[in-house]
Amino acid sequence: SLGYDSYYYFFPADITVTNDGAVSVTSGYGRAAGISASTYEGDVELIVSGSVNVAGYDRSTGLSASSGYGDVYVYNEASITVSSSNEYARGIYVNTAEGNIEIVNEGDIDVSGALLTQGISAKSYYGEIIVVNNGNISSYSLGYSNAIAISSSDKYGALVINNGSLEANGSNAWTINAVGGDLTLLNYGSIFGSMITDSGDDYIYNAEGASIYMDDSSILLGDGYNTFMNKGELIVNGSNNLIDMGINYSESGVNTFYNYGNSIHMDDGAADDALTIIGNFAGTGSIFVDVDGLSLTSDRLYIDGDVDSNTENTVDVN
Repeated sequence: SLGYDSYYYFFPADITVTNDGAVSVTSGYGRAAGISASTYEGDVELIVSGSVNVAGYDRSTGLSASSGYGDVYVYNEASITVSSSNEYARGIYVNTAEGNIEIVNEGDIDVSGALLTQGISAKSYYGEIIVVNNGNISSYSLGYSNAIAISSSDKYGALVINNGSLEANGSNAWTINAVGGDLTLLNYGSIFGSMITDSGDDYIYNAEGASIYMDDSSILLGDGYNTFMNKGELIVNGSNNLIDMGINYSESGVNTFYNYGNSIHMDDGAADDALTIIGNFAGTGSIFVDVDGLSLTSDRLYIDGDVDSNTENTVDVN
């Protein structure tokens, strides 16, 4: 089932689709898509508001935009709900072979499915990818789940700016999953859960006033010259939390986690939280922990690397 389709495969044509109404698509036995636009050689533009509700048995997609050799731009203000009872569900899917991708999301996206769910999926083999999220994206799957999934080229990489909320849940959930080239992640909102990147020079910036929530979560940065700059709040719950900074190709081979501001929080009233950082540690931030004098237990921060000689983090004990 398909709500709206624009398809120019054999001819070089630009496509623009605008929608400000309600799109609802249901398929009990097959695939379902809300709005789909595809061209072989041209630019694609989707501008969507209102609502998009898609429910399918097999593969379900809210908004789909693809081009063989053109640029793709998606601006979404709609509330998007997508579900699949058998295979995958994607809120916004964008693909181009040799063009640039820009996605701006202002709406709420909620996806659920059996095998794979992705709130936003962006793939470009030879172009730049920019994703800006100003809404709330939630993804749940019994299998693999991502709020944002990126597949970028080694040459151009990807930029993700989050001003809203990102969350993925399920048996194999990665809130941000980026493969291919370098990833620059600028977080000014809230990110819940685990993240994983591929080999490349990755930069994660958690801004003042922003939050990253780890609940027995992992942040795994692939090999390359990676940097994690934490100026916001890194809120840690559970005893099995890991940040792996990856390995670079310098003489030391070790990347650095920088901690500044009102930063690492394990002070939830129970002295049973732990965070391990594999990499070097530096900065002048604060670390908030719980200590239980009766049981002689405390929250713990493990550094599997070197602590910079100019590091002056303050430990605040609850």
